[in-house]
Amino acid sequence: MPFIITQGDITSVKVDAIVNAANSELLPGGGVSGAIHAAAGPELYEECRTLRPLEPGRAVITRGYRLPAGHVIHTVGPVWRGGACGESRVLYSCYKESLALAQAQGLESVAFPLISSGIYGYPPDLACDVAQRAITDFLRSSDMTVYLILKGKPLSGRFESIRKDIEAGSPGTAPASEDAISRKGLSRRSSRKPLFRKPSQKPLDEMLNEGPPSKTGEEPPVKLDKVPQAMPDEEPPENTRRSRENAPMVLGAAAAGSANFGHEINLSGLEDGFSETLLKMIDSSGLSDPECYRRANIDRKLFSKIRSTPDYHPRKDTVLAFCIALELDEDNAEKLLKSAGYTLSGALKKDAIIRYFIKRGLYDIYEINNVLYDFDQQPLGSF
Repeated sequence: MPFIITQGDITSVKVDAIVNAANSELLPGGGVSGAIHAAAGPELYEECRTLRPLEPGRAVITRGYRLPAGHVIHTVGPVWRGGACGESRVLYSCYKESLALAQAQGLESVAFPLISSGIYGYPPDLACDVAQRAITDFLRSSDMTVYLILKGKPLSGRFESIRKDIEAGSPGTAPASEDAISRKGLSRRSSRKPLFRKPSQKPLDEMLNEGPPSKTGEEPPVKLDKVPQAMPDEEPPENTRRSRENAPMVLGAAAAGSANFGHEINLSGLEDGFSETLLKMIDSSGLSDPECYRRANIDRKLFSKIRSTPDYHPRKDTVLAFCIALELDEDNAEKLLKSAGYTLSGALKKDAIIRYFIKRGLYDIYEINNVLYDFDQQPLGSF
């Protein structure tokens, strides 16, 4: 874990392996394959000569040579012939075989291009659907960080009509029908009774523009134009904390005249912190720890750190990811956010999108990340 959808140059990604959308003879070719061979150097082609031919849907692995990635996994995608010739089955196999090969080699991170969506003519939106299904199926029982490197926004057109479909549900408070949701790529995934749901029919565009600015929100999000690097998801470094602890206390004007307050500050009324609140909610949900952090698109090592550190302070995106994984209603989501010092702001686009999904009981984090990607927002999870 986790699964990250982003844009960037796959030849510059620092992961254990990148995937080459190859041809059956493993020749450099054009597009992604040509770029990978050019960046890796002639040694890659010499090794590929010993592994060809390669059947569609199969995968082989080589060294990365001059690439930042240590290995290259080569797989041959299907040529699009209208969709009735088993193309989706072969394309699914490309991802499945590549991930299984990476796992067998003990690799922890892999980056894929959108296989077959170039000169092989596979429609990008359909290719993206197959890629996400194969990757998420694999990650339900495996721990690996997987990137899907896209060019453009293959699902953008779909989300224009999703807004109308979600608003076209039954009158009152009922959310859109399952058919309307699944037809455009959203699914309501729930194997248990949620804590509480209060659906809303407010349009997404209205939610994105509602409410006064909040003083508790984040900085405006930055458009993803490359694979995100590791971001801090913890308290400041030790030396920074020590410097803060050793800094002299500055008293307010009313207290400046005296250092004697006359009583001790009472901290007994403090609420539970993030870690304790989260663990209580997980216990109440009936989910196991692995089920929870995988649904949250959270790395196992990060979850272990959260569990073992009572005063752990997460990024807001991490808290939001757990809100989705636990299928919290808006009130309980606010409770978990508050335990980490955050809130859902009406002034932030990402918060409005998350609230929109929560109100409608839609909790698939990968589908939510698709919409966030389309709105140039960073995805939920750890990366």
